[in-house]
Amino acid sequence: MIEVPPGLLGSPRFWHDPAGLAWLDRLPALVETTCAEWGLRVDGAPRHGSNALVLPVASDGGPAVLRLTPPDARAAEDLRALRFWADGPVVGVLRASEDGSRLLLERLDPDRSLATRPPDEVAQVLGRLVTALAVTDPPADAPSTAGAAAELAEHGRRRWHASGRAVPAEVLGAAVGLASDLAVDDEGLATNGDLHADQVLRDPAGAWRVVDPVLMRGDPAYDLARAVWTTVDRLPDAGAILGFTDRLVGATGLDRSRAEAWLIVRTVAYWLWCLEAGLTEDPVRCARFVAAFADD
Repeated sequence: MIEVPPGLLGSPRFWHDPAGLAWLDRLPALVETTCAEWGLRVDGAPRHGSNALVLPVASDGGPAVLRLTPPDARAAEDLRALRFWADGPVVGVLRASEDGSRLLLERLDPDRSLATRPPDEVAQVLGRLVTALAVTDPPADAPSTAGAAAELAEHGRRRWHASGRAVPAEVLGAAVGLASDLAVDDEGLATNGDLHADQVLRDPAGAWRVVDPVLMRGDPAYDLARAVWTTVDRLPDAGAILGFTDRLVGATGLDRSRAEAWLIVRTVAYWLWCLEAGLTEDPVRCARFVAAFADD
């Protein structure tokens, strides 16, 4: 029986989710059952994200990774995203349960994530990946970036009042206005709604591969802000933040003014969500990012 890592047990993802907490209780037995069913043997220490347990395993086909998540709609969406981008720079699926909650994946190197590289390289690699993932014909029922912008445009001020007005009023107003402009028919390209350096790993050949993508349709610039706020602790001042952002946007080749609009909209939307969820560190990161833009 494996021990569930304390970080996964305490993930905010499960704070208000009785079904998720029940899944955590079943997780050691689920690992044992899956390994027996699929002919796997755990051969390394467990790792985790906010929603998944990841175990290195040995199989008849060679080294792989077993990824387990709660059996909900998100699991099915995770599997659909990996299969949609199967010909792109994403980790390969070797085997999957029907609901997507149990995945056998190619083994990448968890100790060689993009987050260990210098910020300049992070910006260049993430920018290129944004472009590589922006392929045509995403599923029509995938969440829309225009819809996400519309949500902030319509509900941002109410959420701001409810969260204690911690976001500066002029920042909130600017974000709501930009969101209204972005809440229009989008480009209809695929985009990863959760791309950051911790989710980009080296494969055995040394190429960068994306794990745990979130499939959306619309504007590829939608979630560039995540790349910044997840790197901002490594950027000492406003100049470094702006330089990182400039290199990131430049590496995508996308329209700069539209990309900058999304940077503000997504950061403020996430900032509000963090306040609603009771998070304390990420609002500070969002504030640093927005302050750097305000000073520019």
